[in-house]
Amino acid sequence: MAIPLSCPSCSAQFNAPDALAGRKARCKRCGTILEIPALADEDGDGLIRLADDEPLGREVAPYVTAQPVGAPPAMPMRMATGDNALAEANYRPGDVIAPPRRRFWQDATLSFLTPARANGPLILLLLVTLVMVKAFLSFISSMIGFLGIAAMSVWLGQIIIVGWIWAYYLNVTASAAMGEDRLPPMSVEDGMVEGVFRPLVRFVGSLLWVLGPAALLAICMTATAGWPLSRGALIGVGGLALLGLFMWPMTLLTVSMYGLSVSALRYDLQLVTIARALPQYLLTCGLLLLAVGVGWVSQVGVNLWMGLGGAKPLGLVFSVSVFVAAVECWAALVAMRIIGLFYHHYKRHFAWIAE
Repeated sequence: MAIPLSCPSCSAQFNAPDALAGRKARCKRCGTILEIPALADEDGDGLIRLADDEPLGREVAPYVTAQPVGAPPAMPMRMATGDNALAEANYRPGDVIAPPRRRFWQDATLSFLTPARANGPLILLLLVTLVMVKAFLSFISSMIGFLGIAAMSVWLGQIIIVGWIWAYYLNVTASAAMGEDRLPPMSVEDGMVEGVFRPLVRFVGSLLWVLGPAALLAICMTATAGWPLSRGALIGVGGLALLGLFMWPMTLLTVSMYGLSVSALRYDLQLVTIARALPQYLLTCGLLLLAVGVGWVSQVGVNLWMGLGGAKPLGLVFSVSVFVAAVECWAALVAMRIIGLFYHHYKRHFAWIAE
């Protein structure tokens, strides 16, 4: 059964699975939040009556299907192993995630242009503004110190900005995984907890998840053999840390779709998926390094320029800072989209299926 819906803002019509009845959804065309009506219990006996002629709107394209808002774990996950992984991952009409319309390298190339297309410039402007405000708050914090109500307020403002930015970046990854070409709208409709603090916890948790084993190994070796660690111990800890960073794109993808769900973040599922699509994953990591490298090079170049002798005009320093912030935000948007595209194009290799 499907529940027909119509967006009050853009008049888009689409179907929602009956499993989402009574929940909120976001229109994938304009981003408006709307209510999915609950299934009626006409006789009060706990049974749902279905009319034979109930319109299901089957003529509507499946890529307009509603997406749950603010609840990534609600997206059903099926474990797929062996040949079933390939069979179950094939797209069927009515699935939440649309089939790829282009090849991966084409979508990845377009991702480098996404911040300059459609709503991209406005999103980029908002992100750069947030980054500059955070930089200003950091400057204020260095002037007033770390104690007192004013200092705590400044720190809270920085945390809110960082959480809001990462909430959006995770949303970009989930949107790309569902096949969206445009960047998702940027809003705070989910509130401070769901829209700011929880995404920040998810981002920090993803780092702890991939680097935690290396940190735990270093602590255990320090407790048994003392500090400093031997060369062999350092190689072991460093290798485990590099493996964690190598898995981080996969972890970010999982977190963006399910949150900090241990069942979805299992190391074995992530490693099995990477092994099944190792060439594609290496290509994804290479594109991520390219995008992040551009932002890193711009930052290093500015730091070297600032370190040169001579006074710099305040207007020039501000303009250069804005440019660097724009490059870094552009690189982050591209990187997060590429992570989502990895699932969108190669989900048939995944040990779990988010549909």
